[in-house]
Amino acid sequence: MDRFLKYTTGREPVITINVIAAIAFGIIVVVLERADVVLSETELMLMGAGILAIATWLARSQVFSPATHAAAVGTDPDA
Repeated sequence: MDRFLKYTTGREPVITINVIAAIAFGIIVVVLERADVVLSETELMLMGAGILAIATWLARSQVFSPATHAAAVGTDPDA
């Protein structure tokens, strides 16, 4: 957990957003199963990949990451 928190405490929010998307996907699957909707492994794989791709795209286009920006412009984010 310390390793995860090292990168998610304001340094790389994309990781945090993807973890939230994965948890949300798990909740969606549980709700669907309780509604007697059975998904195949292929459907789950495609849905999961799609959700993570969308979450990553949204995060990278809408979220400012100090660490990523600092690496892009060659400055220290902690300075």
